[in-house]
Amino acid sequence: MFANDDRMICVSCGTQFDTPLAQAPKLCRMCMEPRQFIPPAGQQWTSLVEMQGKYKNRFEQDKENPHVWSIFSRPQMAIGQRAILVGTPAGNILWDCISYIDQETIDFIKSRGGLKAIAISHPHFYASHLVWAHEFDCPVYLASEDQEWLNSEDVEHRRIFVDAQEYEILPGANMVKLGGHFTGSSILHCHDTIFTGDTIGISLSGLNFDSHTDGEHQTFFFHYAFPNFVPLGPNAMLSMWERLEPWNFTTLHSLFFVTTVRHPDCKGLVLESMQRQARFMEHTEHALLQETWK
Repeated sequence: MFANDDRMICVSCGTQFDTPLAQAPKLCRMCMEPRQFIPPAGQQWTSLVEMQGKYKNRFEQDKENPHVWSIFSRPQMAIGQRAILVGTPAGNILWDCISYIDQETIDFIKSRGGLKAIAISHPHFYASHLVWAHEFDCPVYLASEDQEWLNSEDVEHRRIFVDAQEYEILPGANMVKLGGHFTGSSILHCHDTIFTGDTIGISLSGLNFDSHTDGEHQTFFFHYAFPNFVPLGPNAMLSMWERLEPWNFTTLHSLFFVTTVRHPDCKGLVLESMQRQARFMEHTEHALLQETWK
């Protein structure tokens, strides 16, 4: 399927549309939305056919958890996000999606046991998810709130729309809607780890947490528009925290290969970062600042 797929893909956001490449419009509807952007070089389109042989996916095993693999494309496609292969005793989940797929990628994942499910954090990472679902003969779990941002017809009925606030995809692996970036923005909780896409971002100081011990550096951040630097306010962050608070974790994997934080109090650092963001927005008496977790 992928080797002959000439449907257009936006180079900036990575979204695949049902329209043939030769009929691509001037602009991408996803990138015209204020959470994304048209790059300075202008709108560019490609397709899986055009990408074959020009791109290559890398597979990087997590340094501490052998059941977690990052998959991302080189040269960079879209914003350079990763998909994450998450192994569980009940089978593998692909968390989030990337546009490029080839036979090497299919063979690698099948060598690890294939996929039981794909689950996607938010619409910017829908990518070519129906192509992936076809190749691995598995369902794709999406938040029902964000259906307006779908751009391809599901002729094989692969999509499962999650209405509930929490949904167990496989035993011990739960999709949890936090909202914020999109109404249905979600995370995957699996054992002591959460996978967040860009529902929760990791700052540069967060990537070198051990070197910043003054308690003043921001570890995480929370944006409405990631690339356009529009932060979420305290009301949105409080809602996110209330949905996250029941889930314990000591590791957080965000959207890029290098964006991972491990800490015994990782959950507390998320709350601390929310509160610091609120204070710097001059909300000094907001209810979010009264939240605690031990």
